[in-house]
Amino acid sequence: MSEPVGQAGGPTVSGEPATAAELRRTFLFETFSAEQMDWLIAHSGVVALAEGESFLVEEEPVDALFVLLDGAIQVGRTVAGRELAMAGGDTPGTWAGWLPIFPDVSQVTARTTRPSRLLRI
Repeated sequence: MSEPVGQAGGPTVSGEPATAAELRRTFLFETFSAEQMDWLIAHSGVVALAEGESFLVEEEPVDALFVLLDGAIQVGRTVAGRELAMAGGDTPGTWAGWLPIFPDVSQVTARTTRPSRLLRI
């Protein structure tokens, strides 16, 4: 498994950039203006991950918000030494990661449950 892409220092963004049409299919970005969409595309990148790859690791530095474009993710937390699944989804627009209101350390572990493409902002 590769190093988690959500750690501070950033992942290697691979593949083709997201398109405005692709981003508009997500509930998060469907109402963005052309100007907002241009900004988002210019300040983000697409990360392609295999099934089971982590993009956030609990208690590790994080500096990005990840938005599911295609695939599926699961978010969990370690409780009493056991990993507890808290949420997940396969709907484009499902998100996990860092926002300025959160600490710079991830409070959860998030991984793909099938091959997935994520927008890293």
